[in-house]
Amino acid sequence: MTPVVVVLAILLALLLRAVAVWRGRRERARLADPRVIRLLVGEPSPIFIALRGVALAVGIVALGLAVLGGSEADEDREDPAALETVLVLDASNSMLAEDLVPNRLAVQQQLARQLIMQLPGRIGIVYFAGRGYVLSPLTTDRDAALMYAESVHPAVVGRGGSAIASGLTQALQVLEGGEEVGTRKSIVLLSDGEVTEGNREELFEAVDRAARAGVEVHAIGLGTADGGRISAAAAVGLAGRQAGPPGSFLRGPDGEIVMSRLEHESLEAIARETGGAYEEAGDDAVRRIVSRISLAGSEDRPKSAGAANLFLLLAFLALWAEGFVATRA
Repeated sequence: MTPVVVVLAILLALLLRAVAVWRGRRERARLADPRVIRLLVGEPSPIFIALRGVALAVGIVALGLAVLGGSEADEDREDPAALETVLVLDASNSMLAEDLVPNRLAVQQQLARQLIMQLPGRIGIVYFAGRGYVLSPLTTDRDAALMYAESVHPAVVGRGGSAIASGLTQALQVLEGGEEVGTRKSIVLLSDGEVTEGNREELFEAVDRAARAGVEVHAIGLGTADGGRISAAAAVGLAGRQAGPPGSFLRGPDGEIVMSRLEHESLEAIARETGGAYEEAGDDAVRRIVSRISLAGSEDRPKSAGAANLFLLLAFLALWAEGFVATRA
């Protein structure tokens, strides 16, 4: 409701009240001589008349402000259909580390399922290993998005490595293909933060591109500080071959068993530079990320709603006081 409409409604209410007062006086004049009525029932003092007028005016104005404040709060509320989010999933060998139970990949799939089912608006799916790949464009088909997310696995990747920059770049391209006007766009990156493909400069460029486009990148860290070993049987080696026999673990060039650890600093930096949030994998991570995306930019809404409630209370008290003064007059 626009301020002009509210002002007109206030003026109309005051006009109707003035008409009611005029009609009341006219009816009393028909009933008996006004001087006789004043002698029998008395005449309100000017103070009471002024108080009634002030209380009535305050009540009507406060009621109008409450309506206006409530309308602004409704306008500020985000339309769920105007949200577009791309999930960027890690398909590198490090997702097979077992520092999360049963491993990081399984935890990532669980978190991705929760995000897909809880995030409003349209969802896209991108995954990365040695480079980024688009699995699903933006869609409202949750079943399709779930199918794509659950298919992410290092075994289906033709190129090993961990190129977060490429994954973010692919996600930004997906968002650029979405609605151009009136849509808020976000990325949720699930990864352990390891970067083995693509240098830091490329990652910085991707993050800077997201920040300039107004795309918040929220990150969920997968793994622990102590790290975990990677099953060689499930890992992807050169040319997509199995990296080792069953029961063995992935080894580095020096022959030592690779220990993959959560590199939360890089994920925190990505989220911080784009205005997003960083969470470590856990029960509340999805809830907080979903809440952040759904209610982004809503910091002023509770104030608007609170102000509307205060104006409603003031209107009630003022109008009640006007009626109370009338009975005492």
